[in-house]
Amino acid sequence: MITIRKFALRPFTPEDLVRLGALTRQMIEFLGACVRAKANIVVSGGTGSGKTSLLGVLSSFIPSDERLITIEDAYSQAATR
Repeated sequence: MITIRKFALRPFTPEDLVRLGALTRQMIEFLGACVRAKANIVVSGGTGSGKTSLLGVLSSFIPSDERLITIEDAYSQAATR
């Protein structure tokens, strides 16, 4: 299996996701408050569902003096055998 990921030159903003209808303004405000409150957030979904785009937007709410750790479990054909 091969996966090619091409990222946009300009990352999505919270306003972009609202304009595109992916999230409402209230959802953005809630998620932003969760990030600032250091709540745990699990982002899960299928291929192409917008997880990376959402994480990019969520990361815009992280204060500049905080550290960020991401963990990704890439699909492995061997894991299904």
